[in-house]
Amino acid sequence: MAFFQPIVSRDHPIVGTEALLRWLAPDAPGPAEFIPYMEEQGLIREVGRQILHDIIHTAARWRQAHDRFESISVNVSPVQLREEAFVSHVTHALEASGLPAGCLILAITESLYIQAEFSRPVSEEAMTTLLHSSAPPSRWQQSPTG
Repeated sequence: MAFFQPIVSRDHPIVGTEALLRWLAPDAPGPAEFIPYMEEQGLIREVGRQILHDIIHTAARWRQAHDRFESISVNVSPVQLREEAFVSHVTHALEASGLPAGCLILAITESLYIQAEFSRPVSEEAMTTLLHSSAPPSRWQQSPTG
């Protein structure tokens, strides 16, 4: 389930948010444990696709309701970035929701990338395609933790 950590400005209470994936169950593992497990089991693509879609649509609703809402940051697994359809999924979610691409920040979780046994670099072609797509995220950031 997605949880949202507000990003606060001095002159306005909330200008954005960071979306965080959390597992809601008694004694559930934290993201540092369950995200690598989902990657290993091949579940991160489908879960990540659905969560990203939901988060983008939620952010679009917030932006329509609040003029000062500027951005939403979402952690993305390197496994998701290597998926051929990643760019089209992001682009489709942005277009369907009406959220301007400039409002989406994709944070690449560096620790997961480094720890992944099967870590191979995201191809330059895939990254170039995303950066030059019709709806590229405005910013990329590296996130040191999940």
